[in-house]
Amino acid sequence: MEKERIYPDDVDRLLSIDEVAARLRTSPAFVRELMDAGLLIGLKFKKNRRVRKVTLNRFLEKYDGCDMYDVLQQAVGAEK
Repeated sequence: MEKERIYPDDVDRLLSIDEVAARLRTSPAFVRELMDAGLLIGLKFKKNRRVRKVTLNRFLEKYDGCDMYDVLQQAVGAEK
């Protein structure tokens, strides 16, 4: 009996922090700040973090036209 092959759906593909940073044209450190502030939700695998592609697309839609540095500053300021 042949094992069933599962082909990942590109929508649910997991992106590394570096891949997210490349897509946003920013640094991996800034992506980590967005995640730490709760603005960009991801998954943790011990020290590694991943973001579902669909989650990144929703994030981009939500903050389209915003200055992310201002959004981040407001989010961090609200935590204090």
